[in-house]
Amino acid sequence: MHGRVFDAVAEGRGSVRGPFSIMMYSPPMCERVLNTSSFLRFQSSVKPKEGELAIIATAREKDCPFVWAAHVTLARKAGTREEAIGVVRDRKDAGGYGLVTGLLNAFEMAPAPDAEQLPV
Repeated sequence: MHGRVFDAVAEGRGSVRGPFSIMMYSPPMCERVLNTSSFLRFQSSVKPKEGELAIIATAREKDCPFVWAAHVTLARKAGTREEAIGVVRDRKDAGGYGLVTGLLNAFEMAPAPDAEQLPV
């Protein structure tokens, strides 16, 4: 089983590196993560431009240099605007919603009871 999972990672990612090199200590877990991440990155309806932006935003939020370095180039290749990459990298406010969300959160403004609720 170990060899099959190793080969699947290497085939799909070019080599076994980064998080997959760690997850190979548990091949069943590694296989499940590989299948899930491959689906999300390559088979979902999210286009690479938006998907890579979401990945680098998550990397920045979690301060993960490895994921940032691995995906910022992919984001550029996918067509993510340099301005958007800079906003994420430098933790800049995105438009007026930085002000609006700060104001609403400060006053604990709740959405309408029948609106879709964000778990917080």
